[in-house]
This record gives sequence, structure tokens and C-alpha cells, in this order.
Amino acid sequence: MQSKLSLDQKIDSSDIEVREILRPKKMGFEDGIALWDYAKRLGKEKERIMRLMAQGENDQYIMNKMNISKTKYERLREELKKDMIRYLNL
Repeated sequence: MQSKLSLDQKIDSSDIEVREILRPKKMGFEDGIALWDYAKRLGKEKERIMRLMAQGENDQYIMNKMNISKTKYERLREELKKDMIRYLNL
């Protein structure tokens, strides 16, 4: 059983894992700029979560570092999931 907070979870019905968006194997310069520009427009909390995930930090570390509850973190992660689906469809 996979944790709801796992970076290995698939984004909806696609074969794309959350981890692949944040840490793609190959990302061109322009793609990187576009992704982080989009992240910045999502707000400071979501951008920070994305940056920490991209650095390979685990959920517990992120919650502790940001001093946020598991409930709030789960809500932000669900919102980020939807945000990333919108990003993939741009």
C-alpha cells in the first residue's frame, strides 16, 4: 500500500509519477525556467514544497522544515497534484 504522500504515486490515470515532474531525467533550460516560474506563481508554500521535493527531501522532513501539520501538508500536496496536472496540460 502506497502512502498518499509518496512521490512514487501516479498522477491520476497517467503513468507519470510525481517524482518525474519535480526531478525529470532530462530537463532543458527552458523547461526548467518554465516549471519554476509556474511554481512561483502557485505561492510561496507550494513553491517551497516543490523545491524541497526536487532536492529529494521526504515528507516528514518537509513538514518539519516548514513547520506545518500533516493535515495542511496533505491538503497542499493534493492542490499541488492538481496544479501539476494543469501544468502538464498547458
